[in-house]
Amino acid sequence: MITKNRLGFRKLQAAAWLAVMAVAGCTDDDTGIDPDPDPGSVTCGEGTVLRDGMCVGAGGLACGAGTHQEGNLCVTDDGASYEIRLFSPQISADGHSKTPVLVIGTTADGKPATDRVVLNTDRAGAGTFVDPAPTLGQFGATTSFVPCNATTPGCTGPVGFTLALASAPQMVIARLDVVLVEPAGVGSTAPCMGATKAMYFDGNDYIYNGTMTVTNASWSASGSRNSIAIHLTPSQQGQGYWWDLDFDSRQIGVDLAPGVYEMAQRAPFAQPGHPGLEVTGDGRGCNTISGRFQVHAFERVPNTTTISRALVTFEQHCEGGTPVLNGCVRYEQ
Repeated sequence: MITKNRLGFRKLQAAAWLAVMAVAGCTDDDTGIDPDPDPGSVTCGEGTVLRDGMCVGAGGLACGAGTHQEGNLCVTDDGASYEIRLFSPQISADGHSKTPVLVIGTTADGKPATDRVVLNTDRAGAGTFVDPAPTLGQFGATTSFVPCNATTPGCTGPVGFTLALASAPQMVIARLDVVLVEPAGVGSTAPCMGATKAMYFDGNDYIYNGTMTVTNASWSASGSRNSIAIHLTPSQQGQGYWWDLDFDSRQIGVDLAPGVYEMAQRAPFAQPGHPGLEVTGDGRGCNTISGRFQVHAFERVPNTTTISRALVTFEQHCEGGTPVLNGCVRYEQ
């Protein structure tokens, strides 16, 4: 009974993840990868042929040394199989978000494999795994992948996740092909481009309801390698007494640079793994904040806290609600 429950849970768990084929030893024949050029060390299953040291079968599968093809899957010769799974074959390359990655191993008799495995990518600079060498357990192992930033040349595009046993780290026994894509942008900078210093709101929430563009105001701004803080006092009282806009990357361990920042929380109370965002003013603020922002430009005078240029768009929700404050802010000396 325990075994049935365990296997049933594993099937449900696997079904919740994207069933992209990444089983033991499967590689794309188009890659030209030859894990073992010695033909004598490769055993090919029924319906496959030996090509450049690999077993190649229908569907473009190429099974590496120590594996063979069964149907449209590659399995190890000892009957064990391994899989890499994601919720989606596309990953937003924002440079900091952690994408969950599930690794599953099954022995020949259907029991969970308990190997220590090694995860890697087939091209440098694509990103890193938070735990690149997890140990499989009853329900596999879950780690996270942190992609490169789409603003870095060569970041986006196809990349292969590879899996090997820690006992043979150079022998790839599973592969998953994914695509790193440029993150969807946040809002538009257009409403803030009419002046060198401008703030634009389009909201239906507690902070502001309606649309407003502020250009005539007294401004101040400061920044660090991981923060932008802009304060303004509008000249027209009908546009509010004051507004503060704060954006930071302190809790995600990277410098604040052009790019999209998802899963933001209230600055400066953001939890580890979340960028900070807070737009407040005129006596109104949020207890908790969720949202996202995009840094389009950010420059400081070297070795100072003086901002010479900043352009940010944002989307902010108070108290986890649906109402939203969209907007942008531009500051140039």
